Amino acid sequence: MFGLFKKQQSFNSPEEKLKHEMRKKIENRALLLFSESQMKGTAMEGAALSLAITDAKEFYVKRSIAISQDYGVSRDKTISIIENCSKSVLNEFIQN
Repeated sequence: MFGLFKKQQSFNSPEEKLKHEMRKKIENRALLLFSESQMKGTAMEGAALSLAITDAKEFYVKRSIAISQDYGVSRDKTISIIENCSKSVLNEFIQN
């Protein structure tokens, strides 16, 4: 019931919406991959997280044509946004 009154986030451009949603998607996919990693909880945990983020980035880059069509953004711009979002997620998780 409370979700009915939740304010929808507005974006100034399709690129801004893609950035926002792609960051969340990369983060969620990376955490899913990391949770299934055998290196989780070991000394190699940082490497496993880094690898999971890279795998998530590659997953979305392979689907960049469909993503660019869904958001109405050029494929080059979509790939650039995916790469920037993955760097942002990596910096957030590894640096903090």
